[in-house]
Amino acid sequence: MYLKLLFKPDGLCNKGDINHDGSINVTDIVSTVNIILEITVEVTAYELWAGDYNSDSDINITDIVNIVNL
Repeated sequence: MYLKLLFKPDGLCNKGDINHDGSINVTDIVSTVNIILEITVEVTAYELWAGDYNSDSDINITDIVNIVNL
């Protein structure tokens, strides 16, 4: 799966914090997996930006590994 990301949010945002609750935890990892597996039907631009943890314009297993290793 390849997702081209063309969005960078303004304000206080953290890569990896998919649900934008101020902390990076298992919920964010599950959300990232759901994006990769296309389980999440409507993905927001913020979720795409936050899910691309390593900023390579692709959300994949590498992003999940990086989030887990925080």
